[in-house]
Amino acid sequence: MKQLFLVSVFAILINSPIVQADLVSTFDTDQEEWRFENDVKPLVWRSEGGNPAGFLEGEDIGDGRTWYFVTPDSWKGDWSIYKKLSFDFKQVGNGSGFQDDDLIIVGKNGQSLYWKGERDPAENWTFYSISLDPSTFKVTKAKYNSIIKNVDKVMIRGEFISGNDVGGIDNVIVSESPDTIHGTTLGLGRYNISCQNTKTHQIVKVTSIVKLDWDCEAMGLIVNDGDGVSISIKGNATK
Repeated sequence: MKQLFLVSVFAILINSPIVQADLVSTFDTDQEEWRFENDVKPLVWRSEGGNPAGFLEGEDIGDGRTWYFVTPDSWKGDWSIYKKLSFDFKQVGNGSGFQDDDLIIVGKNGQSLYWKGERDPAENWTFYSISLDPSTFKVTKAKYNSIIKNVDKVMIRGEFISGNDVGGIDNVIVSESPDTIHGTTLGLGRYNISCQNTKTHQIVKVTSIVKLDWDCEAMGLIVNDGDGVSISIKGNATK
């Protein structure tokens, strides 16, 4: 028997100023000049099915190369002020998984930074957050700075399955703040989530979502140092 599941969370941000991200792609209205590399059909913008609203989708051709979503030219430049890159991703397909680099930051100097995550995406939206610092990419500070101060492009892996697959991406955010208000829900089917800034009284809501992870700021909540945040999650418990 299904039961009503309700969680309320209250948090106060102290000494962790959050600055609105300079680089954001939500794909709510179009493709936003994102590109692709390797074996994938031309990217398709979907007006519905994102997290929420629109998202960007790519379908694998299957020639053996791993394909990637690639940032627009307008994102090139000095990334040294940024502390975090996050995005939502989902994958649909049949076949076995395989290992490869999940994120590649390519510098103008011809060198690159590589990152591999610890989990593959699900068919529902999966949240990823990557700290932008040398330890994440297992390189020296000198090498990190030589690349991050003059970024040419960033490549986000679009396939995790050896076989036919379709990958979707949404809410790509490059932020100056290492802190976000986000979490993970377990044991729920579809659910509703509400985030409120208790100081400004701004409220953002998403209804009937099935993604495992959630991020209040990606949903549009604006918070600053010292603001209080109230979070409510309601849904049906599943086994």
